[in-house]
Parts: sequence; C-alpha cells; structure tokens
Amino acid sequence: MNEKIVVGIATFRRDDDCLNAVKSVQQIIIPPGKEISIVVCSNETNSVLFKRLREISRSIDIVYLEETRRGIPFVRNKILEFAKEVYADYLAFVDDDEIVERDWLKGLVETQDHFQSTVATGRVIAKYGSQIPNWVKDSQYFDKNQFETGRKMFFAATSNVLYDLHFLRRNKFKFDERFVHTGGTDNFLAADILRVGGSIIYCNEAVVIEEVSPERATMKWMALRTFRCRSNDVIYYKRRYNIVKAYLRVLKQILIKLYEIGCSLLVLIFSWRKVNLFYLLNNLMGLFGYLAGTVNFHYDEYKRIDNAKVSQ
Repeated sequence: MNEKIVVGIATFRRDDDCLNAVKSVQQIIIPPGKEISIVVCSNETNSVLFKRLREISRSIDIVYLEETRRGIPFVRNKILEFAKEVYADYLAFVDDDEIVERDWLKGLVETQDHFQSTVATGRVIAKYGSQIPNWVKDSQYFDKNQFETGRKMFFAATSNVLYDLHFLRRNKFKFDERFVHTGGTDNFLAADILRVGGSIIYCNEAVVIEEVSPERATMKWMALRTFRCRSNDVIYYKRRYNIVKAYLRVLKQILIKLYEIGCSLLVLIFSWRKVNLFYLLNNLMGLFGYLAGTVNFHYDEYKRIDNAKVSQ
C-alpha cells in the first residue's frame, strides 16, 4: 500500500504565484511507493483562485481549502489537520511564491528514509529580477546557506520541508497560533520537535526557487525582518532549552553581534558603499532583536496581515 504525502501551500492574495507553484509541484518525480496530493489553503474566501485551480490539469489531485481566521499559523494548521484527517504519512510545505525542481520531493523523501529523520529540509535558491538593486544582490541577504546532505539542522522553515506526520500526531504538535503576528511558528515547531528527541536533516538535492520581490528588496524591509527573526530566536531558545541554557545562548549571540558590528563599522569607514552600510544596519538590528527578545518585545510584522503576504 502506498504511503500518502500531502504537499501544502499556504497562500494569501498571490494567485498567479500560487498557480505557478502548484504547476511546478505537478511536474515533480513521484517517489516510488508514494501517493501525492496538493492542498492549497487560502487565508480568505477566494472563488477566483478556486476556479483557476479547477482549470489546471489534474496530474496530481488538488484540494482547495479556506481559512478565514487571518494569520499564517491558522492556515498551516488547517493544512496539517486536513493531512491528519486523510491519514497521510508525510506533510510537505512550500511557499506560494516558489517553484520546485522536479526531484525536489524525491530528495526530501530519500533523505528522510536514509537518515530516519523526523524532518527533512531542503535548499532555497534566490532568483533576482532586473528590478533588484545590485547592493541587495551583493549583500546575499536572500541567499540561504547551503550545506551537505545529511547535516543536522536546528531550524526548518515551511519554505521547503517534509514532516513525519506520525511523529507530529503522536506528540500532538501543531503550529503555535499564539504567535500569529510575529511569524516564526515553523521554527518554533522545529524547536518542539528537537526538544522531544526528533531530528532535522538537510537535503541539498531538494531545491526550490524563490524570486525576490522588489517590495522586499529595501533596506527598511530587510532590517525589520532581521529584527523580527532575531527576537524570535529568543522564543526558539526558550522552547528548546531550559531557561538558563536559553539565556546563555542568547548572551553568546549578543556577543557575536557586538563583534560583527565592530567589524562592519570598520569596513564601512574604509569602504563607503551602500552594501556595507546595510551590513552595519543589519548587525545593529540583529543585536536590538536579541535584546528586545530578552524582555519579551517582538515585532508584529504580520499584525497588518491584510497588507502582508502569507510566507515565512
């Protein structure tokens, strides 16, 4: 009997991108012994998207859901609950603005099988259009770190991930809806998984492509995203470790940031370039993020979700 894999795509007011993501998933190599279905969940009622999805060739079954409670964790949990209801064995996620390569899922499945991991996470490659400034490309801000397949990871974003659904069901894990405005719930779930003995393994062969939007390629957006992510790191440490170890981790990161601020300031003094100015600002915002997190202050990036997009 084939094992079931649900591929989830959370979306919000990004219909064209979402359709392209779905079409790319339909072209994947289906791993042997697996049965695939795609679940698209919109964070609002969207009859237009539903109609357009129905017009797509059904080489893989497509299920359309809606979650009207506004926020990323609600949408992710809607997909998670559906996967449980249909007795799926695995749950994969990609973002609605990504394109997956044909052997994307095959790589995740093979990595999870080989290393017997709870979670497999893959590579995200940034694609830059002509509208993206050179300093943004030079900063490599959107270029995710690349590792060898088999590396143990501490984080797992829903931009490219495969979960063992039996593990999540057994531990009653889901995305924490209390952090609907701060984001980061995918990595908070990763902390929960690691805390109870699960594992996250990286697969370099599981590749998705994400085009960088001009709206995000600004110094303000990038700096605020860094602030949010670093303040969220404090939540992550508290979920994974005891309070003493968590704050020792935060202290270590603060010291690292102070060193990086000094280095980036020296570089800027000797080479006044916009990218070097960004490095200094980014390191400062990272430091402020850690400090803010220690006093439980977090940037609610998704509080005005009507003007945001559902992606991590």
